[in-house]
Formats: sequence, C-alpha cells, structure tokens
Amino acid sequence: MNADIIKKQIIALKNLNTPNSEFIVNLFEYYLKMQNSKKVILDSDFITVVNENYNLDDVIKINKYTPNKLITDNSTIYINLNNYEIGENWFYNFQNNLCRIYSNLIKTKNEVLTEEILIDKVLDIKNNDYTKKYIVDSKKYKLYKLIKNLDKIITSSNLKNIKFLIKYDEEDILKYNFVLKELKMALEVIREENKKKKILYLYDYFSDYLDGEFRNYNFCNFKNNQCFAQYDKNNKFKFPYTEYNGCCYDVRNKVQCNNLDTASCGKCKIKSLSCKLLICGYLRSKGINYSIYDSLLTKSFFKLHQKLDCVWEFYIDEKEMIKRMGKASLLYR
Repeated sequence: MNADIIKKQIIALKNLNTPNSEFIVNLFEYYLKMQNSKKVILDSDFITVVNENYNLDDVIKINKYTPNKLITDNSTIYINLNNYEIGENWFYNFQNNLCRIYSNLIKTKNEVLTEEILIDKVLDIKNNDYTKKYIVDSKKYKLYKLIKNLDKIITSSNLKNIKFLIKYDEEDILKYNFVLKELKMALEVIREENKKKKILYLYDYFSDYLDGEFRNYNFCNFKNNQCFAQYDKNNKFKFPYTEYNGCCYDVRNKVQCNNLDTASCGKCKIKSLSCKLLICGYLRSKGINYSIYDSLLTKSFFKLHQKLDCVWEFYIDEKEMIKRMGKASLLYR
C-alpha cells in the first residue's frame, strides 16, 4: 500500500520539477535501485560470513558465547555479529533520514504537492515524528570495542581467519554489508604495520565513501555550475557565499578556491577530507550530514586531534594531511 503511494508521489514530484522535488526524487531513485539490486552478503579473503545456524562442531557447545569473549578454534576466530551494536554511524543516520522523508511523503498523500509543502512538511528535520529503521541498542556490546579486542588478539597470536556468524533477512543485507565493509577495512588497518599507511587506508576509505554518496544520491544537483542551494530561490541560508561552484570557496582570502579545476567540470585538484565533510546548512536542514565522530573506524582508531584534523584542515591535500595526522599514534597504539 505505502509503496504504491510513494510511486504516485514520485510521479507528482517529477511533474512538480522544483529544486526540492528533484532532491527527493534523486534520493529515492538511487535508494530503490539499491533495494532492487541483487543482494549478496559481503565476503573477503579473511572474512567468512555464515548463517547463525552454521555448525561449529563442538566449539559453540564447549564455549558459552559472551560478546566480550571470542570463540577460537585452531587458527580461526568466530564472532556472532548479531550480538554487537555498531552504534551511531553514517549508514544508520542516512537510512533513518530516508525513513523520515518517506514517512512525511506518506502523510501528504491527500495533498497537492507544492514546493512549500515539500519544504515545511516533508524535508524539514523538525518534522521527525516517524519510526526509525535503525535504533542503537545500548545493551549490546559495542563494535568498536570488538575491533580493539581483535587488534590485540591478531597481533599477539596466530589467529588469522575470522568467521562472522550472522542471522539475517534479505532486507538486512545492506546494513550488514556496510558493517562488514567497515570491519574489512579495520582488519586491513590492524594488519598493516606502517603507521602512515594505516592512516592513509582510513583517509582514502572516508574520501571514497563520501564521493560515492554525493555522486550516487546527487545531493548537490549541479546545473550550469550552480548547486541547487544556489539556484533554489527558497534557500534562506547565507551559504554558499558565491553564486557559482557550490561551496568551493576560499573563505580565508575570499576568492574562489585555487584547487577547483574548472577545466574538468568542477573537479577538485586535491583530496581534502575536510572539504568533503563540509555539509552546508542547506543540506543539513534536509537531514544530510556525515559526522566524522559517528564513524565506527574513527572511534576505533583515531585520537581526538586526528578527528579534529579531518574536520577543520581545509584546502590541504592528502599527503600533507597524512603527515600531520601521523605525528601522534593511532588510538589503539
């Protein structure tokens, strides 16, 4: 029933053809594409995912499982991922925001959609009377603590293989794939001995993830070198500061950022994580936000000053940032 309502609302949004209607259509078209794609649980060379009903011979029988005590057998670590809470993270936050917009669209099914209704009743984050898809379970063991535990075990023993036991339905696969992707990166960081390479792995992972999110969901929706915060006449925010090129602006010198390559369709010449993490108030008012403090990997590996570097060191390329962040040890060291 609700799916049919949303389909009708999407058609109405396309006919409305306004900045905010385009924003919602972009969100849901890619989201539905992800939902309808073939769902396969992530696997890798050193992570094996099995259903919770998997027979662990006598290992489970002998060792009563508790989250903070890992089950081991010869060279393998067995982890029941259902017992862990990933906590606040980018995937959960974004999915919950989609649920909020989805719920608000359902509520407007009997109204003629206008730009004003979209702003006030659908997108405004103050309208948050909805059921969250993902809720943090404070009673479960924290996943970032598991990563720290794995670091100690893997680096001090011959336990190299990891099997994650997961009981899941098809609709949970996207969630667990996000978690497993983060765990895969965490294990790569743990196994890497060079400190700067550890930071480089994480820096590249965050940069690539954000690039993918903004590209796939088309948050900024550029047209004629203007982001839709710049061509939306209903934008009440004083940001971006210029009429063109979105937020690529050097606030220190009050000029267009020198790193903007206008010859290549507005691509940036450097890889600045701080710039990628800068979400304007216009997008935040619609629930789009990626905080470095919500990342499972930064909770597991970064000290406070390294998180602050990620947020505030604008206009600086990756090489220099890795150098700055590498001056202090990672958190677990």
